[in-house]
Amino acid sequence: MSTELNKERKWCSNSEFVLSKMSNSESQFNYMLSINDDETISALGLVWQPNLDAFKFIFKPWSQPLQLTKRSLLSDINRIFDPVGFVSPVLIRGKIFLQQLWALKLGWDTPLPPEMQQKWSQFYASLKSLEQLVIPRHVPFSNSESVRLHGFCDASQNAYGACIYILSTTTGQSQLYCSKSRVAPLKASTIPRLELCSALLLAELVSMVSKELERISISCNAENITLWTDSSIVLAWINSNKPLKAYVSNRVAQILDLTNATQWRHVPTASNPADKITRGCLAETLTENSLWWHGPASKF
Repeated sequence: MSTELNKERKWCSNSEFVLSKMSNSESQFNYMLSINDDETISALGLVWQPNLDAFKFIFKPWSQPLQLTKRSLLSDINRIFDPVGFVSPVLIRGKIFLQQLWALKLGWDTPLPPEMQQKWSQFYASLKSLEQLVIPRHVPFSNSESVRLHGFCDASQNAYGACIYILSTTTGQSQLYCSKSRVAPLKASTIPRLELCSALLLAELVSMVSKELERISISCNAENITLWTDSSIVLAWINSNKPLKAYVSNRVAQILDLTNATQWRHVPTASNPADKITRGCLAETLTENSLWWHGPASKF
C-alpha cells in the first residue's frame, strides 16, 4: 500500500499507555482521531464510545413517509445493525410484525392498513430509547480457568431464540455475550418442536462462541459449558435412547454432534432470559432488565 493511502488511515484508542506513547510522536499522532469524552465512533459495525469503552446505539432522525409499505418497513428494520444480538428482545417484535405482513400477502408498495401503520410508527419511534443503553465492551474474565459459558434457549408460537452468558467464577460476574433470534415459520408447528429448534440454535451458537474463544487462547471444555431449556420434552428427546420421529431425530442428532447430553439442564421459565427473546419487550424496559444483561442470579 502506498504512503499516500496510509496517511488517509485514522485510528482511535482508549488505552492510556498507547495514548502516552502517541503524544511523544507528533508525526504518528496526526493519524489519530480526536475524540471527545462523549463522542462515539463506528467499530465492528457498532457504535463505540472510547471514553467508557462501551457499545451504544445511535439512531438517525426518522422521517415517516406519507404511506408505510412492506418495502419501507423492511428498509426501516435493516437500518438497525445488531450483529451481536444485544437488543434481540426488542427487534424480534419488529420481525414478527413484518412476518404478519407476509401472511397478509400485501404487495411491496401497497399501503398498510391505518391501524398497522400506527402500530409500526409507535414501535419504531420507541427504538429511540435504546440510545440510553451503555453496553460494556469488555467481557469480565481473567483467565481460562475462571471462564464458564451458560446458554439459554426458548420458543413461543411467534419466535424462538438463544442467548449465551460468560461467567467469571473468580469475580462472580456474568454478562451477556451474544444472542440470536428467529421468527417461527408461518406454517403452524407445535411448541415442543419450536423448543427443539431453539435448542439446535443454541447448540450452533455455543459451538461458534467456543471456537471464537479458542482463537484467543481461551479454552472452553465441555464441563465448563452448561445449556439450559425450560422444555422437559426437549430434555427427554436429547436423552432418549428410543427411536424418534424423523423431524425430531434429525435435530437431536445435530444437537448431539455439537454438544453433549450431559450439558443440558432444566431452568424455570421465570429464570430463563431467552424467554425475553420469544415474548419480546419494549425498548424502554430493556435498559434496566438485569435478567437479560446478566442472566438469572440463582442459576450458578
